Amino acid sequence: MVPSMTSPYATVPLVSFDGAESIRGSLYSPDRYRNLESIFAGSEGRSFSVRGAGLSYANLSFGRGSSSIAMTQFNRFLDFDEVTGVVEVEAGMTLGTLRSGQFLGDGTLKSSRAILQLQSVVVWPQMFMVKNQFQDLNFKEQVQFVHLFHPVHGYIYCDRLTNPEVFNLTCGGFGLTGIVISVGIRLGRLMSSGVETETIEVEDIFQLPKMLRENSSKFDLLYSWHEFNTQNNWGHGFLKAGRQVEMKNDKANGDSCDLSALAKAKQLLSEQRGRHLPMSLLFSSSVWLMNLAYLKKELFNGKGQIQPLVEFLFPVLQKTVYFDLFGRPGFHETQVLIPFDKFEAVMTELRSGLKKFSTPVTLASCKLFTGRQELLRFIGEGIVLAMNFPRNDTSAKLLDWWDQVVIEAQGLPNLAKDSRLSAEVVKKCYPQYDLFLEQLHKWDPKRIFQTAFAVRLGL
Repeated sequence: MVPSMTSPYATVPLVSFDGAESIRGSLYSPDRYRNLESIFAGSEGRSFSVRGAGLSYANLSFGRGSSSIAMTQFNRFLDFDEVTGVVEVEAGMTLGTLRSGQFLGDGTLKSSRAILQLQSVVVWPQMFMVKNQFQDLNFKEQVQFVHLFHPVHGYIYCDRLTNPEVFNLTCGGFGLTGIVISVGIRLGRLMSSGVETETIEVEDIFQLPKMLRENSSKFDLLYSWHEFNTQNNWGHGFLKAGRQVEMKNDKANGDSCDLSALAKAKQLLSEQRGRHLPMSLLFSSSVWLMNLAYLKKELFNGKGQIQPLVEFLFPVLQKTVYFDLFGRPGFHETQVLIPFDKFEAVMTELRSGLKKFSTPVTLASCKLFTGRQELLRFIGEGIVLAMNFPRNDTSAKLLDWWDQVVIEAQGLPNLAKDSRLSAEVVKKCYPQYDLFLEQLHKWDPKRIFQTAFAVRLGL
């Protein structure tokens, strides 16, 4: 393979964030459109993958025999429509950078009025999709248009009316339709940089569906946390609920916290996570003590705590050491959408399965979901349960068993979170798997864009 002579290129270690896969692979880092285009010159028979921050749990940005293209250099602000509230940014712009406004003052905005307008809004997906998808649906609903590059099709503009099939396939297409150059995202008014939080105790997991429904309309932000490592009051935990409120020196506090969170986010690197620990430090006893202390602290805080918005949305940024404790072996994450009418039966099954396989659950969290499922997008009606486990043979066996429980309950696994899901499981869970495959191969019959994720799932 001869690398492009006009695009920055290196052979580097590429690692999935969960530690499941690692290779030394080819990585291009173009910083101009002509450099990006030159990568594909004389590339017949080669495959490529698209890389963002490189923090995918499952392997979405590299694969054996596939050259990765990092889009981090394409991070410019392009336009902001003050009337519609739609901002256009290049694909390398992170939501954190957009929220912090670090790019303001670079001369790209049309007017000082636009600067003031943009500083007073927040990206809806950042604000709500993470913790209250039930109110605001998923990221696709906030994306208004996409500019896509494909070496065969060239530069393509697509939205819900222009090239709608490509738009639909790209949103939730796992980077397999081409390279997203820029996107238009709908923004919403930011009332405040502060969140008044309330911690509501959940005695056991079977109370959760009713409590989520009762509180979903009362709060702007909502998720739950549970302890699954004891049999007494199994699923004991809390709802973390939040409402936007004004803070003292709100603007200064919000900017400071955003910049701090952004700096911490940049410290998260797949290649660095847990590299100094040859084994996991998360055993049954240590996990139980850690979770018990966390539960007591959260319940003690109770009502009326005010914290910055970013801290509420991304609490893990204050505890990045959590990921390091898994060590080099890494962790499993499973995130599953469970239909409302199957939730109690599935939780009963899960309780017995965890007892049988005796695997520590380092994290268990739930939130409400709504929406219509299409293609391979993780959306639908029900409750999403996310769980983390240390990566080892026992947890792998547990998750193989869990796959069958999910299939029987007609649940949906989140493909982007679980790096050991098989094509067989996905076909049984996603009714439109074949339709996605047909549309993808129609758009890219030579399968120029490939990843280890795509190969594993038969895409």
